Amino acid sequence: MDYLDDLKTLVALHARAQGMGPRHTRRILDSITTLEDGEGGWADAWFAEGTARLEAGRDREAIQLFNLARFPFASSPRRKQAYKACTAAFTNWAAEIDGVEKLTVALDGSTVPVWFRGLPTDGPSPLLVVIGGIVSPKEQWAEMLLSARALGMAVVIADFPGVGENSTRYSENSSVLISAIVDAVSTRMMIEGVHALAMSFGGTLVLKAAATDPRIRSMVTVGAPIKYLFGSASISGELPAATVRTLEHVTCATGSALASTLAGCALDDRELDRIKIPVLYLKSSQDEITPAAESQLVRDRIVNSRVIEFDDVHGSPEHMTAIRLWTIEALMQQTGLKPVAGAALSLILSLGSRLSMLSPVDLGRRAA
Repeated sequence: MDYLDDLKTLVALHARAQGMGPRHTRRILDSITTLEDGEGGWADAWFAEGTARLEAGRDREAIQLFNLARFPFASSPRRKQAYKACTAAFTNWAAEIDGVEKLTVALDGSTVPVWFRGLPTDGPSPLLVVIGGIVSPKEQWAEMLLSARALGMAVVIADFPGVGENSTRYSENSSVLISAIVDAVSTRMMIEGVHALAMSFGGTLVLKAAATDPRIRSMVTVGAPIKYLFGSASISGELPAATVRTLEHVTCATGSALASTLAGCALDDRELDRIKIPVLYLKSSQDEITPAAESQLVRDRIVNSRVIEFDDVHGSPEHMTAIRLWTIEALMQQTGLKPVAGAALSLILSLGSRLSMLSPVDLGRRAA
């Protein structure tokens, strides 16, 4: 598979995660013949669609399309223009949502912007930290600014290092970002426990942070690399080209320097043994990025972990409904929050993961 085809495959996950229909996504992808800017170019095709939606007053859809125009990272003039348009449209959309504000996180001499939405209360509340991986900027998780409040949680959405507006580099010390985000939010609210929804490499950061920061009480992660992905053999030949190139971008390293940098990003056994919080690890049996051995490591080393497996590729794009249901159930359990139908949801998931015929969607299966 060449690089363009590789990107077309990977972008389907992120389009689905944002609620875009597969037919719409395929129509745009079929018009793309090159990664270069210009006619038939990747960024131009998505950007044109986004501009049309923006002009029609459909800001949410425009944000999604501008985000995919800069996918997997802003490496050309048109991609950079697309992400600038994405952040501008997001700012306009956020201004209409009650309680949403942009905060600045201080981190090692840099500043990292995040979006935060508190609750209409002065008392302590649980905080949900949402962070994506190496290709998904915070704007992709706009929906969480709406749905977290329905669960009774304040929420902050953030960029992974080297992604979006986060100009820091991904390194072995990047997990300090998570604690710095909590520090910044603590100036705006009283926090009663920190919980996390972290995708892919974002899950790696939260796991590392959880080994040292007692404020983190639980997490849900989708396909987080733990240890084996960071080995030189995986980097040199087993990972998709798009993943390797994006890792080079977020680390600002190539070749042996990339291998050395990533080796330091893995969690070691001592860190894993220190993680006592509940961890829900959602994995994909056909994952082309995160090795299957990672989920076994979670079961072996993290004492309070659950692993749910889907028959899918990285990120489980065909199981977005199930992932949302498992996430809500885990957050309810760990925060003690009880939205309407919470008990029924827990029962459906408990039975459905074992007896899939009881559920209208494939809810995955608990790994043995």
